Parts: sequence; structure tokens; C-alpha cells
Amino acid sequence: MHKFRTGRSILFWVGVMSCLMALSLTTLGSDNPGNWLAASSAPVSGGYGEGIVGTDKGVFLVRCMYATSQPEVYLFAQTAGWTTLSTSGLETGIFRNGTALTWDSKDHIYALTGGRYKDEQRTVFLRYTISTGTWEHLRDTPCAQGAGDAISWSGFDNKVYAIVGSRSHNGEHSSFISYDPEMDTWSDLPFIWANTDDGAAIVWTGGEYLYALRGEYMETIPNGEFARYHIPTATWEALPSLPDPDGVGDGGSLLYEPGDSDSILALSGGAADESFGKGFFHFSIRNNTWERLADLPCPIGYYVGNRLAYSSGTVYYWQGSTKNAGRGGNAFYQLETASTASASALIVNEIELNPPGEDSGAEWIELYNPTTHPVDLGGWEVTYTSYGGGVEALPAMTVAPKGCFVYTYTKRRLNNSDGSRIALISPDGRIVDATPIGLKDSSNDLRTWQRVPNGVDTDSFGDWMFKYCTSGKEN
Repeated sequence: MHKFRTGRSILFWVGVMSCLMALSLTTLGSDNPGNWLAASSAPVSGGYGEGIVGTDKGVFLVRCMYATSQPEVYLFAQTAGWTTLSTSGLETGIFRNGTALTWDSKDHIYALTGGRYKDEQRTVFLRYTISTGTWEHLRDTPCAQGAGDAISWSGFDNKVYAIVGSRSHNGEHSSFISYDPEMDTWSDLPFIWANTDDGAAIVWTGGEYLYALRGEYMETIPNGEFARYHIPTATWEALPSLPDPDGVGDGGSLLYEPGDSDSILALSGGAADESFGKGFFHFSIRNNTWERLADLPCPIGYYVGNRLAYSSGTVYYWQGSTKNAGRGGNAFYQLETASTASASALIVNEIELNPPGEDSGAEWIELYNPTTHPVDLGGWEVTYTSYGGGVEALPAMTVAPKGCFVYTYTKRRLNNSDGSRIALISPDGRIVDATPIGLKDSSNDLRTWQRVPNGVDTDSFGDWMFKYCTSGKEN
């Protein structure tokens, strides 16, 4: 996979081909929606009141760590990354266990704010106006909220539908209700379940139906109960359960992707025993069947709240877990499509700052394509740090799915002793990936800086190792 001074041309190409062949064995089918690409990590990990929702402006994230914490509100936009939004009008600890958000496809986000164990009659209901960045209190829900809350907008009748309560709130049961924004009124509706709890979710699928997960209503018995509600007739129908043997728990989520009339995506969340989970599923509306997809790259659980969002043609998920769940608890991913693969998927995977002997013409970096789509390097550039710094253009070639390419700098380009940081620049001028700041190499041997494991997303030294180069092998 790498270039050496003795017979280096042969070893270079043999190594590259070995890498491509070995890594391609793990490739998902191109039509399988199971490959996640790391986006910019969220500003926060999870909290005891949290949730995300997608809009045409981007993905909104709300969070309160504790009942004594100030609320936090953030917006992720593909072109701008994460920004902090105003929380004016929101009191301390407003978002609690059972927070749930929905967008009306126009200018408003509606929010259930969840329940507190020391306040079992909490009924706070909010609306956020996107264009003005302001929050307002609406008419309270007619029954107490709890960890079994879930909410969805319905464009069928322009109403908000909500599940509120849990096995320990609202008189130890859950209610199904709807809110009419024009009249500012709530209505009670029939419900299929006595109660819901951690991981409950509901989603409108663009027609006459809402689909719902019951969640972890029994703490010790895994359950994936799933049903749909017919809006015109106000009737429920039980459907096949989500097939995760650990059940649906903290972080259970549902998402309908506009434009795909047959698909609901789901996260099962953490298990009934409170362990973290990586379950990712697809439900076919047409066939009433579930399919388990490739596991999430980072586990979710422990905190209740929706983790899936859709914005501007892209599906996202936020880890929203404790920091000890791995990857900091704040990882943020987007579901791969052909366009996202081409636009932002490559990773700087390994770097040789100080090869044996003369460095000029022997320093190299390895690029890795973690997606299931080929990526054309035409127009891409990599930076260098010596002689005041600069960029070199990459050759117009294709990096195969799950494949790698080793680029050798034309001259002595990398600074061994003062600390290098090498960036990868996409054709539209964005820095797509970079090594940590301050990489050094005084060894003058075959040791390199490498991401471990292969292709891991990180912007710190935590997952980089200085070890002998991995010719023809994964890091």
C-alpha cells in the first residue's frame, strides 16, 4: 500500500491494489441505506432533556443536562456547520426527560418539554418560530408529559399529534392527543396502548397514516411494539414489531424520508437493560416488513430523545449519549448518498512525514474512501507545511469504495520537527478532513502516523497512533 525507496514503484502499486481488494470486502450494496459518513461533531453530548429535528434550514438540537441547567439550542447547516441560537424566553431546565420536537414544514417547530420525577404534572408545550428565532409558550397539554412522549406534524390535516405520559407519569398511562394551531386547542383521541415510555416515537408518512413505536414500557422485558394510526377514521392497527432482540429503549427514533413513499427509518436505541445500542432498521410501508440495516457507527442510549433528522435531502443522526458511550457522546453522522460520497467522504488515513533516507519525493499521505460509492479525485488538493506551506493537486483518478490511494509529494513538503497538520481540500474549496495539529516525526524510519482503527473519524490525537506503516493492511 505504501511507497518505499527500494523497488518502491512495484511495492507502491502492489500495496494500493492490496488495500483496495482487502477493504472492498466490507462494502455495503450501493442501494443499502446503511453507510454513515461522519459530519461535524455536535457541540454537546446528551442530556436528561434532548432532541433533534430537521427543517429546510438545517437540523435543530435542543438540550438541558439537568433540571438546574440552562437550555441550549443549536443549528447545524451543511454549509455553515454548527451555530448557537438564542434561548431567550426559555426558563432553566425547560427540556426534560421526554422532550420531543416536530417541524410543520413551514416556519415553526413544536416542542413537548417532557416530565420531571419531582413534578409529575408537567404540561409545558412550546413553539419556536424559525424566521425570528423566538420561543413562545402555547396552550399546555391536557395531560401530564413523561418519558413516553412523542410528537409529529401531520400535513394531512395540519395538526400536531402527540403521545404524552409514561408508566410513571400521567396517572401511570399515556394519552394520544392532537393540537390544532389555528384554534389553539387540544383534542383527546383513542390510543392502542395503555402506556408508552423510553424510546416512544411517532412519525407522519405523507398520507393518511401516522406510525408509532411504543418504547420501553417495561424496563426488564425487551419490546418493539409498532402500530399505525389512520387519521380520517381515528383507528389504530398493530403492525409487526421492530425486530431488535434487545427491544426499543432510550433513543428510539422514527424518520420518514420525503420522496420515498415506502420507507420508514428507525433506531431501536438502548436496550431494556440500559446498555447502549446500535440498531438501525428500515420498515417497508408497502410490505409491512422490517429489515435490519448495518449497525450505527456510534452507539446511542441512556438519554431519552429523538436522534434522527432529515434536512435538504440528507438523513442525519446525533449520538446524544453519555461521553463514556464512545466517540464522546456527541458524534453526528449523515447517511451516505452518491452525492454526499463524492462531496465530502474522503479521509486522511495515514501520513509519512520522515521516510528513511532522503525525504524529497518520498513523503506521502494515504487517503481512504469509507463510502460505498467511488470518489473522483479530480479537483481535490492536499496541503503541505514546508517552505511557508501550500497545496498540491491530486491526480484525476477514482478511489474505489472502501479503497485507499497513496499520494507521494513531488518534493520535500512536510515539516518533521515543528508540527505538521495536513488538510484535504474538496473541489469546492472546503477542508473536508485534516490530521491533528502538531504531528512530528524525528525517527527517519518506516513509522507513520495512522488512524486506528482504519478510517476512524477524529480531530484529535486520541485515535492516531505512531507505528510501522501498514503496507497492504488496514491500520
